[in-house]
Amino acid sequence: MWDSAVCNSMISSFTNHLLEENAMQIFVRSLRKNARPTKFKLSCLISCAPVFLPLVHGTELHSLVVKLGFERDPIVSSSLVEMYSKCGLLDSAKMICDEMEMKDVMSWNSMI
Repeated sequence: MWDSAVCNSMISSFTNHLLEENAMQIFVRSLRKNARPTKFKLSCLISCAPVFLPLVHGTELHSLVVKLGFERDPIVSSSLVEMYSKCGLLDSAKMICDEMEMKDVMSWNSMI
């Protein structure tokens, strides 16, 4: 059984050290082991998605966020805004930002 905290730590560590492909491999392995993705895990992957993933994979992560009901989470939403902004899809970024219930400094910074 995969421990969610260990997976989260590994994904965070890999993304912090610019080893995004390793982070995605851990994420995929955890899904295959039926480990439910956490908000933290998804926000880490979404934040680094524009660096190493084609946009289609970023939108797949966004779909997973919606499927799991995390789209209202401010951290996950800010990560999505940042991802779409970095990809040049400002309309998508603005749409997510507009739908956010609570906007804070982090939310607005994601748009910049």
